[in-house]
Amino acid sequence: AQYFNDAPKDPTYLLQFQKRWPAFNASAAFQHNHKELYHANISNDERAAVAAFSDSAADTTCHGCVWYKDGRPQSRMRIPSDPPNIEGEFSFTFSGVLNRTACATSNSSLHFPGSLLAHPDYILNAGSDGLPLAKDHPSWLLKNDALVVDARRKDSGGMLILQPVFMEAGPLWGQASTSRPRWLRSILATNRLHARRYGHAMVIRWLPSKPQLLDWQRQQCGDLSEKECTKQNERENFNWEKHRMLQEYLESSQDFSHVMMLDADAALVRHEHNILGSVAKQLAIQNRDVFFTNEDWLESGSKRINGGVILARNSQFAKDLFKDTVEAHSMGPQGLASWRIGIKNHQCTSNEQICLNDAMDASSEMRATRHFVGIYIGQSDYGGYP
Repeated sequence: AQYFNDAPKDPTYLLQFQKRWPAFNASAAFQHNHKELYHANISNDERAAVAAFSDSAADTTCHGCVWYKDGRPQSRMRIPSDPPNIEGEFSFTFSGVLNRTACATSNSSLHFPGSLLAHPDYILNAGSDGLPLAKDHPSWLLKNDALVVDARRKDSGGMLILQPVFMEAGPLWGQASTSRPRWLRSILATNRLHARRYGHAMVIRWLPSKPQLLDWQRQQCGDLSEKECTKQNERENFNWEKHRMLQEYLESSQDFSHVMMLDADAALVRHEHNILGSVAKQLAIQNRDVFFTNEDWLESGSKRINGGVILARNSQFAKDLFKDTVEAHSMGPQGLASWRIGIKNHQCTSNEQICLNDAMDASSEMRATRHFVGIYIGQSDYGGYP
C-alpha cells in the first residue's frame, strides 16, 4: 500500500484511479512514485516541528599524547603536539590524502579531519568511517566486509542480512567533509536493531570488490582514463555487487539458512514482525527458493522484479541463479551460453535488476518451475523503505 499525492478527490475519478493503481491507499505513509523531492529542503514550518539536534562530535583530539620524532626515547616532543613526519627507517607508506589538523586546545576552535577516502584497492571513493561496525571480526567474513551484529543463538546457520554501503563519486552516500549521511546511519541502525531482536547476523560491504571495472567495460570506454571509466560504470557495478555478495555468502561455511540482500536505502521498520522469518515461512509454504519484491507503484509493475530486497533460501537453485547472473555480467556482450538454471545464450550488460527481469522472460519453462522468482510482494508490505 502506498500514498499518491496526486490522487483525485472526486469519488468517481478516485475509483478509476484506484483501478489503475491497485496499491493506492489514502491512509498509507509510504510513497514511492515520486523521487524528485529526495533532496528538497523542508519548509520553515516543517523544520520548526523537528526537534533540534547536532551532529557535532565530542572533543576526541589527543591533548596528552606523547609523540617521538623517531624510535629514540630522547626524541620526545612537547605536549600537546601534532604527530611528526617520519622519514627513513621508521617511516611507512600509505595511500591516500591525510587531512591533518592542529591539536585542539581549550583556547582554539575545534576542527575535525574528514574521512580518508582514498584506498589502494579502489580508484574512487571508499571509506568505513561513520558505519556501525562491531568490534568482532569473525573469520567467516569475506574480503573487507564488516560485521554489524551477530545475534544468532548458534555458532552457525541462522539468517544473514547483507547491505552494501559504497561511496559513489557523488556526495549522496558520503563525501570528504562528512563521515556518512545521517539518513544512512539511521537506516543501518534500524536494520541492526531488527537483526538483534530476531537473532540474525548483519554484514555490510563498504569496499567494492576487485575488479570493479571489467575487461569489456574498459574496452567500451575507449580513450577514457581508468578513473573516468570506473566512474562511468560505477553505479551499475555497485548494483552488481549485490548478486556477488549473495553468491559468496550462500556458499559460506556458516551454512546460513537464508540470506537477505538490502539496498543501502532499504530499512526494516516493522519491528513488531519478524520480517525475515515471515518471508522465509512463505517461501516454505509456497515451495519457492528466492523471494523478490515487485514494483507495484508502476502501472505495469506488479510482474516486474525490483532488486532492492531479495531473500534467498540456501538451495542449489539460489546458488546457481546468482552464479549465473554474476558470470553472465562478467562475460559482457558475449553473454553466458549455458546457464546452470537452464537459460541459453543470455547476456547481462546492464544492471542486475534488468538482468533478472530479462532472465524471467527468457523462458516460459523457467517461469513455470517452482524455483524461479519465488513470490511477488510490494516492498511497502514488508517494512519497505523509510
